[in-house]
Amino acid sequence: TRQPEAYLQSELSRTAGLNTIAPADLPFEFIMNGLRLNQGFSKANYNARTGLEWSTIAETVATLCSEGLLHQDEQSVRCTDTGQRYLNDVIDRFL
Repeated sequence: TRQPEAYLQSELSRTAGLNTIAPADLPFEFIMNGLRLNQGFSKANYNARTGLEWSTIAETVATLCSEGLLHQDEQSVRCTDTGQRYLNDVIDRFL
């Protein structure tokens, strides 16, 4: 429907967004959203949002850091300028 009021009253609004993300897909989904932010994401936020330990992605993050695509410090991870240019490829490495 074209009108927001009509959409909110329709069956579509009650079923939109009810898909559950499989646990195996949580790291990819989090990374896909987190690395799109210029400031990246905090390691604590990864654990809080996914319920997973940092170790589930630590090796991939370390590899991407060594390739100059990510930067990490004690609390956070973000893309480098080069990583931003190749963001889809960086995100793909978490699949």
